[in-house]
Amino acid sequence: MIDEGGVFTNILHNVTDLQRRSSTRMYGNVVVNRINLLYKDNPVAKENALKRLRNSDIDHIKDLLLGCQNVRSNLKSLRMNQIYKGGYLILIDLL
Repeated sequence: MIDEGGVFTNILHNVTDLQRRSSTRMYGNVVVNRINLLYKDNPVAKENALKRLRNSDIDHIKDLLLGCQNVRSNLKSLRMNQIYKGGYLILIDLL
């Protein structure tokens, strides 16, 4: 929301979707570069690692809604079931 030239947000964690997507995309690129460097002499292992990365999602380890930060140290490549399980556990805890 824009009010008198200032920008305000109604997002609970004060991180816009653009900021969140940008940080996760940058982290994903760092992981791809690390995989390429680590397995540069082993194309089979490199392809397997990249495949595992493609089947995962870069997400925040500690959720932004819980007051955690949108920083690289709070990002990790997680399998989808880990993400949903974590969200479910938070929901149960809040109820």
